[in-house]
Amino acid sequence: MLRALGAAFALLTVFPVPLALESRDFRRALAFFPLVGYALGALLALLALLPLPPGLQAALQVALLLGLTGFLHLDGLLDAADALLGYRSREERLRILKDPHLGPFAFGVGGLYLLLLWQALALAPEPLFLLLFPGFARFAPLPFLHLYPLLGPGMAAMVRGGRGG
Repeated sequence: MLRALGAAFALLTVFPVPLALESRDFRRALAFFPLVGYALGALLALLALLPLPPGLQAALQVALLLGLTGFLHLDGLLDAADALLGYRSREERLRILKDPHLGPFAFGVGGLYLLLLWQALALAPEPLFLLLFPGFARFAPLPFLHLYPLLGPGMAAMVRGGRGG
């Protein structure tokens, strides 16, 4: 169980995990994704206790959240925006998903996401919201990991224990 928790932290954060992890640990890590989110939320809630103006506090919370997750979710959002927005063939979309360059859709969606996240954090009514929302956010994709076929090797294949195709 501790190894699966370590695998969840290794996948979702930049925190170093001093364990030798195996593939089965990553397959079991899914159950701990929300717990990783709650740990991140606890750090956001602690930051909210500082006597700072709401806008500055929200900006620091955005920076903390992005930094501690290694920009993982933002990177995935930007890749998906470039691949899915606009009229393209399936093959072109798959190629764009693997392209490391930032396209116009990624730029626009990324900017909107950061503005909305900043505003949501600035308006967060109390630290309990900050504690809970990252955990809920890491729970949300779990049901979908087994509903759709994998596109290829990657984090989803690692936690699902399958190969993409």
